[in-house]
Amino acid sequence: MANKKIKIALLTTMMAFLFNAESSEDKTIVVAGDGSGDFKTLQEAIASVSDNSAARTIIHLKPGVYQGQIVLPKSKPNVTFEGELLEKTVLTFALNTNEPNPPDVNQQYKGTGVVILSDGFRAEKVTFQNTSGDHGQALALRIDGDRAIVKDCRLLGWQDTLMVNNGRQYFTNCYIEGRVDFIYGSGTTVFDRCTIHSKNGGYVTASSTPQDHPYGFVFFNCKLTGDDIPWKDPTGAKPAQPDKKAYLGRPWRPYGSVAFINCEMCDHIRPEGWNNWGKSENEKTARYAEFNSSGPGANAEKRAAWSRQMTKDEATKITVSSVLGGADNWNPNGFSPLPADYLPPKLPMIPEKIFRVADYGNVQDKGDITKALQAAVNAGSAGGGGRVEIPPGEYLCGPIRLANRINIYLAKGAFVKLLEMNEYPGGTTEPPDFFSGDRLHDVAISGPGTIDGQGAAWWPLAKNAGAKRPIMIRLNDCERLLIEDVILRDSPMFHIAIAHSEDITVRGVTIRAPASTDAVNPSHNTDACDVSGQKILIQDCDISVGDDNYTCGGGTSNVLITHCTYGNGHGVSIGSHTRGGVSNITVTDCTFKNTDCGIRIKSDRDRGGVVEKLTYRNLRMTNVGVPILIYSSYMATEPRFRKLNDLTAEIAKTYPAGPIAEHTPVYRDIVFSNIIATTQIGRRAGLIWGLPESHVKNVLLENVSITADKPFGVFYAEGVRVVNSKIVTPDGVKPIVSTEAQITETP
Repeated sequence: MANKKIKIALLTTMMAFLFNAESSEDKTIVVAGDGSGDFKTLQEAIASVSDNSAARTIIHLKPGVYQGQIVLPKSKPNVTFEGELLEKTVLTFALNTNEPNPPDVNQQYKGTGVVILSDGFRAEKVTFQNTSGDHGQALALRIDGDRAIVKDCRLLGWQDTLMVNNGRQYFTNCYIEGRVDFIYGSGTTVFDRCTIHSKNGGYVTASSTPQDHPYGFVFFNCKLTGDDIPWKDPTGAKPAQPDKKAYLGRPWRPYGSVAFINCEMCDHIRPEGWNNWGKSENEKTARYAEFNSSGPGANAEKRAAWSRQMTKDEATKITVSSVLGGADNWNPNGFSPLPADYLPPKLPMIPEKIFRVADYGNVQDKGDITKALQAAVNAGSAGGGGRVEIPPGEYLCGPIRLANRINIYLAKGAFVKLLEMNEYPGGTTEPPDFFSGDRLHDVAISGPGTIDGQGAAWWPLAKNAGAKRPIMIRLNDCERLLIEDVILRDSPMFHIAIAHSEDITVRGVTIRAPASTDAVNPSHNTDACDVSGQKILIQDCDISVGDDNYTCGGGTSNVLITHCTYGNGHGVSIGSHTRGGVSNITVTDCTFKNTDCGIRIKSDRDRGGVVEKLTYRNLRMTNVGVPILIYSSYMATEPRFRKLNDLTAEIAKTYPAGPIAEHTPVYRDIVFSNIIATTQIGRRAGLIWGLPESHVKNVLLENVSITADKPFGVFYAEGVRVVNSKIVTPDGVKPIVSTEAQITETP
């Protein structure tokens, strides 16, 4: 009997543990004022959240105006306020600190609409506003917690719209407006790609950064806008005021710290920029700085003498991760950290306005949305730009022409398929590309949704010389482009093709198509990222396709490819057309598995240019065809020169010389460091093969380890240094074979 009681007690204890254990999965609560959700009010939903939970609770807010103060207690971390529609999901409050606040308002936070006391808070597509007006401190949002992320939100008010009181915060793609000190507090806060709007002059910031904190407010790639001058009160209560220009900030406390980096400033900003709050002693302690400000409000020569214009070296050390990382290496934007000395491309500046595809035509599941989507893009363009939202659902779509200052946003669950080949406009003779644009600026394609090219029917056309196939995303001669988070799959031809453009970012993108050697459905020419131009960032992408994983042509410089994962495909390539030159490319912290090549640089005498200053470091390659491939005979016709895996020193030496001409390929100043690679069975360790008249020059292999069945060939090259590296081949197989080469090996 005693043993039975013990067993029952143990079972009861275990059951209690199991039922009371906190789930590690996210939990979603729906709030709807009409009673159709789990709760009618946000505060009721907050009360239901488990205390001190490590799991995230998503409070989904149905469209509506939710009035009254909201307080998220410190005991309820990891809570997300998720709006359904930005401008129609509104948390509003109508009192300031000078007015009597009713008993149901926490008097410690009087005059404040939403108070966030807990850590790990997030908000997305929510409007926070305080409608008290221009007569006192009236906060729309106050954050005291650490590691807060506010994305795609609006913050509306007049004085003290946003208070970041403590901790670290990351605001991205938000619209924040006010007049006096409307961004203030002692927090360490990054504003990334936000629109900051000044109403009737005033002061944008009032930081109270503690003396021992290196950073206060940092604005990256933001746009500062202002009301028309002379300003007219929209209510008519105040007379017109002719010269209401705004200051960038004033120090609420002596050591206030604010930096604007790569920001555009309209003409509402005063030439002097900064105000000392009537205290000359603040000029000795306040830390105010700018770098690369642009627009009519940028006036470096007339800025207050006690503020600073940063150097490029100083500015490049200030990144999201360096500002917010802290002891826990917090990475709020979800992307891998960028090198401290790297100045990223400028991101698109797109207004916060939303244009819903469903408002511009018949949008039904599995229906054709071509007309509705194009109409939404056109309306957005006519309205000065904004985000064109494709809602969840499965749709068909034909070609779309993009426009300036437009973000095509695919919501979670949105699945857009290209029209099938027999229905696609232009057929196989002149099919327009799917998303396309020329000579545009500030364009984005983003969101967690998917674009499916339905390419299987198109791929066999690769063997038909007269047939043409559409590219999924094609942009030419554009500025400030962003492709982010989307899933691209099975394009009829290239997935992303961007040429002659500047300030290009492709990050967090997943691209999939079968290998070109797939036995059932080979996808020919389905390059993932063909991106050429200036200032290019390829970051955190996951790519497996039937052709080049990345490639660029001539006229390309300042490229960073980082923290990408590559599967099937031809590797990270340069060429074959390199006329106009390729320079300053860095590929770092990437992995390759089953790729035909790891790094491939290719050209020929009819299409070459100078390819120089290339760095490949911290790479891991598993079961690749060849880890490093550099050659200048891409168009060779003789089989013995085309079979690169079997190319010997004896064969290479017989390659015919030619005259040095305008388009002779030139490869020089290339570094490979910290690379570990294994090759597929029967494949070679690598190949560096120049031309008899144009040797590859100045190549460093440092801390490189390659295991392969065949040797690393170095032909027609000079200044090749092999430092602390090893090429592991089977017994009897030389690690390195060479002809017409100068190689120095250092243990």
